[in-house]
Amino acid sequence: MSRARVDVGGVPVTRLRSAAAPMLVAAAAGLAFTWHLVLSLRRAEGLTSGAFDQAYFQQLVWSLSQGHGLRSSFNPGEFLGLHFSPLLALPALLQPLWPDARLLGLLQAAALAALAPAAYLFLRALLRPAREATWLAAALALPIPFWAVAQQATRASFHTEALALPLILVAGWAGLTGRTGILFGAALMALGAKEDQVYPVAVMGLLVAARAPGPLSSAMRRAGLVMAGLAAAWAVATFGLLMPALRAGAAYDIDGYYAWLGGGLNVLRAPFEQTDAVLAALTRPEGWLVVIGLVLSMAALPLLRPRWALLMLPPTVAHLLSRHEPQPQLLLQYGLLLVVPAIVAGGLGARRLLALSLRYRRRRAVQGRIASSASRRIPPSGGRIARAGWPRTGTALMVTALVVSGFGIAVARGGIPPFSSREERAWNRPAALTRLISATAIIPADAPIAADSGVAAPLANRKRIEVFPTAGADAFVVVDREAYVPGRLRWRDRAAWLDDLTRSGRRLLIDDGRFQVWAPLDE
Repeated sequence: MSRARVDVGGVPVTRLRSAAAPMLVAAAAGLAFTWHLVLSLRRAEGLTSGAFDQAYFQQLVWSLSQGHGLRSSFNPGEFLGLHFSPLLALPALLQPLWPDARLLGLLQAAALAALAPAAYLFLRALLRPAREATWLAAALALPIPFWAVAQQATRASFHTEALALPLILVAGWAGLTGRTGILFGAALMALGAKEDQVYPVAVMGLLVAARAPGPLSSAMRRAGLVMAGLAAAWAVATFGLLMPALRAGAAYDIDGYYAWLGGGLNVLRAPFEQTDAVLAALTRPEGWLVVIGLVLSMAALPLLRPRWALLMLPPTVAHLLSRHEPQPQLLLQYGLLLVVPAIVAGGLGARRLLALSLRYRRRRAVQGRIASSASRRIPPSGGRIARAGWPRTGTALMVTALVVSGFGIAVARGGIPPFSSREERAWNRPAALTRLISATAIIPADAPIAADSGVAAPLANRKRIEVFPTAGADAFVVVDREAYVPGRLRWRDRAAWLDDLTRSGRRLLIDDGRFQVWAPLDE
C-alpha cells in the first residue's frame, strides 16, 4: 500500500507530515504572542510601564488620531523630525476602537510573534529546493520570537522597530518567490517604521538580488537591487532633507548621543583624533555578547557565510559609539536592528551546510558503490545515486541542534520572566489600573497633568502630560504612593519633590489611600 493511501481521520499521512512544520511554527507564534502580551498587560495593570517610551508613543498616536499631528509634550516640535515613523498612523487608526496604551503592547506582541511565521516563509524559500528546507526553516524560525533581543523589546515596551521586522522578512519571502507587489509594499511599510530601518531593508534587498531564482538579469533580481536602492534613497531623503526640515532647528535629547564624536563630517576624524576613546567604546563587551548570542541562537550558521555575517557589524558599531545607555549594551529595543542581518546570514549558512552535507553524501555513496562493484568485479553503475537513510537522520540532528541552540540562548540570555528575575517588581505588582482611572476621573479630559512615570501611560490621551519632577502651575498633579520609579529619578529626589508639593499651596482633591490628585495652583 502506498503512503498516500494511508489515512488518519480521512487525511493522508503525507499531507499531515507536510503540514506538521508550519503547524509547529504557528503554535510557537501563538505561544509567543500570549507570552509577550501577558507580560505587557501585567506591566500596564501594575503601573510599571515607563513614561519613556510607552506614554510618549501613546500621546503621539492619540494626537494623530485627534488630527493634531504627531506631537508630544515630551519633546518640542514635530516628532517626525526626531524619528521618521509614519507607520504610527496604523495604531492611530485603531485608537477609536481602543484609545488605550495597552493597544500598543498588543501590536508589539503581535509583531514579535509574527517573526516566527515570517521567518519560516523567508527561510523556506531561501533553502528550497532542498528536501530538508521545510524542517530546517521551521527549526530556525521557531525560537526567534523568544530570542533575547525579542525579550528585551518587550522589556522596553512599544517601539516601532518591532513592527518593521516581520514586514522585512515577508518582503524577502516575496522577492524569493516572485511576488513583486508584496515585496515593495512590505518594504515601504517597513521603511515607514523608523528611519534606521533603511539598513535591514537594504540588506534584504541585497539578499533578493543575490538569491532570487533566475539569471542575474531576471526581473526579481533586479527588483532586489531596486529595493536596496530604494532604501538608500530613503536614507538620503529622510536623514538629509525631511528630518532636518521637520526639526526646524529644535533641539532633541538624542542630539547628545554622538556629540562626543564632533558631529557632521568631524565624525570621520574622530578615530584619528580620539583614538583611545573610540577604541574604548568599540571594545565594550556587553554589546558584543549580544551579537555572539544572535550568532549562537542560529547554531553558529552565520559563520558559514562570513561575508554576509559581517553585515551585522555596521549597526553594532553605530550602537557601540553612542553615549546613551543602554544603547551600547544593545539592550531594550536596540538589538532589533541586528535581527534581519542575523537571519539572512543564518539562512545562507544553512544553505551552505546543506550543500556541504550533500557533497559529502554523494562522495561517500560513490565510494561505497565503487568498493561494492570492485568486490563483485562489476563496473559501477552510472545511474542516479540512491538516497540512503542518513539524510533523514542528519536532518533530524540539524533540526534538534537548531532548536536547542535557539531556545538555549534565549534562556541563558533572557531578560524577562520566566528566564530572568531581574526587575521582578516591574512584572509582579498588584493590578491598580482601575483604581487609578477611578481616582483621576475628576480631572477634565483636556487638562494638563503632571504624574509619576508609571501612571503616565494610562493618562497620556491629552495634549500635555509632564513627568515628575516637572509640574506646571496649571497642571493637575497625580501622585502614586507606591510608585514604580525608574532609573531616571532617584527616590530621595522624588521624596524631596513631594515634600515641596505639600507646601506648594495646591489643594488636595482626591486621596484614596494610594493615589492623590492635587489641583492646579490657580484653583
